[in-house]
Amino acid sequence: MTTTLRLVLLLTVALQQTPTLPEVRQQLEGIRDQLNGVIEAITGLPPDDALQAALNRGGTVTLTAGAIYAADGPYTASVAGTIVRGNGATLHSVSGPGLVVRGSNVQVSDLTVLSDWNGAVIECGTNEATQNRRALMPTGVRFTNVTVPTHRGKRGFEINCSATLTNTRVTNLWDDDRQDSQAIAILNTCGPVSVLGGYFEAGSEILLVGGDTLKITDCPDRVQADLTIDGATFNRPDSWRTDGVVRAVKNILELKGGTRVRIRNSRFSGSWKATAGPTQEGAAFTITPRGGLSITDVTIETCVIERVALGLHVLGFDNNTTLPTPISTTNLVVRDSRFTIHGGTYNGRGLFAMLINGVRAMRIEGVTATITGSAMVIVDSQTPTGPFTMTGSTMNTGQYAVMAPGVNYGGPTPLAYAARPFTSVFTGNTFINAPSRFQGFYPNNTFLTQ
Repeated sequence: MTTTLRLVLLLTVALQQTPTLPEVRQQLEGIRDQLNGVIEAITGLPPDDALQAALNRGGTVTLTAGAIYAADGPYTASVAGTIVRGNGATLHSVSGPGLVVRGSNVQVSDLTVLSDWNGAVIECGTNEATQNRRALMPTGVRFTNVTVPTHRGKRGFEINCSATLTNTRVTNLWDDDRQDSQAIAILNTCGPVSVLGGYFEAGSEILLVGGDTLKITDCPDRVQADLTIDGATFNRPDSWRTDGVVRAVKNILELKGGTRVRIRNSRFSGSWKATAGPTQEGAAFTITPRGGLSITDVTIETCVIERVALGLHVLGFDNNTTLPTPISTTNLVVRDSRFTIHGGTYNGRGLFAMLINGVRAMRIEGVTATITGSAMVIVDSQTPTGPFTMTGSTMNTGQYAVMAPGVNYGGPTPLAYAARPFTSVFTGNTFINAPSRFQGFYPNNTFLTQ
């Protein structure tokens, strides 16, 4: 008996009986679901009101090219291995995320996602206490050519899973109520997470890692691990500085936890100290452990950084005694990258790096930087900082070059500050307009006057 004939018989029987209203509704819903299944089997395209039913079945779900699928709440992919082929369609939610992924090995491609609420547009896994073990975290999730074109809310992608984002886009995103907003937030996950290519704009931090307690208690590294950013562009249009809209701008990329972080072949532009709302230094990179997390083994290489008020803002440990930092920030490497830093235009100090609260091993290799501030590096710490090493780099120094506890111009730490020395090595660099005292402390460099 064919499926169509069975449906006709079911409808005939339903009409011959005198069921209650709830029974009629249940029967009609069952018939509708079966008809939708027939439509999908014939065309391969789920009708608008059956998309969630198709996602509930799993398998491959191919959307109608250019169609808009609208719902009050989120569309949810919970079945492991579900493949969503967006085919240029749009998901639009009114009161929740546009798309929620709860299953492992889910693949989503060629899709635009919108949401009218002020939370995340796309949510993978959950940042709630219900996801408190690694086994509950979705893994192997892939987003390819997925776009959040505009959003007035908290974030574009909220990543609480192991995921790869390839050529994704988030643009024109900030929150009208001045709450922090991000294009990507990597939160309750053990990793790995990769962002490969793509373009991202957002108000407060364009990419944020951490910032909250890690709900998963059995991550092997006790922190978000194995994070890769490669070939991506993070940008704020310069017009955002002067159009009168308060976007709570803070920095471009902020790490509040993480280990084995690789940032390469990427561009970071547009960060300034805001004149209204919560303010920070307008850094390209803010590396500050919070929430009992630590930051270790971070590499930034072959990147271009421009239109920023500060290059690197690095914190060794958090002063929070309830959730202390397990280990001071260490093994930070910046190499083969170009920085253009302008404090005046972007309302900041114009420094290359500001180091606070006992930053440990940090290496600068093959970096070219233009600064407008009074020094390349400023150190503010009550505990030892370093070793800090700069080699093979080219940079103008500002009038003091290096400012650290007890000293300007770099050099040995005075005895009165012996409890918080700054240990530094500068060798094989080219420094422009360096003060004579700095040249005397670090002779193994090339000094130019311009």
